[in-house]
Amino acid sequence: MCILYNNDLNTKLTVLSPDKTSIDYKGANTNKNGEYVFNVNLPQKGSYNYILTFSHNVGVTQTKRGSFNLN
Repeated sequence: MCILYNNDLNTKLTVLSPDKTSIDYKGANTNKNGEYVFNVNLPQKGSYNYILTFSHNVGVTQTKRGSFNLN
């Protein structure tokens, strides 16, 4: 879980599927305490990796990486 405390960040979620295809999603701001929503479609079961990138207009870009399994 990643909590972002700003409501004006540029956010992008990159998902790497089991067949090594890269899919990018742009985050939508919910205006609720820095919560962002990504509408993600995962077409196949398996092990996924992800990279969450977020930045402020005048700040440094931050990244969070991880993985998960879809059964």
